[in-house]
Amino acid sequence: MRIVFRLFGQLRSALENKAEVVVELDSEKTTILEAIEKLVIKHPELDDLLFSGKKIHSFYNIMINNRTIHHEELSTYFIENKQTEISILPFVAGG
Repeated sequence: MRIVFRLFGQLRSALENKAEVVVELDSEKTTILEAIEKLVIKHPELDDLLFSGKKIHSFYNIMINNRTIHHEELSTYFIENKQTEISILPFVAGG
């Protein structure tokens, strides 16, 4: 299965301004968290930016095919489409 990751902010900067990264998954039944872990295996420079221990930092918004996924769902939400887009965006706040 082919996953296209769209990266923003410091994640994009860490990969020399790559906006997209493609990751091939071996399994047809993969959770979003497992897909993100595969991204980090392919690009270890993202590990500390994305993870604190085994959890994804809470200041990232994760979207699959433009649908927001809550952090509690990352290890239980299975990717179903053959070609899926996962976006990882920092939360934006202001005043």
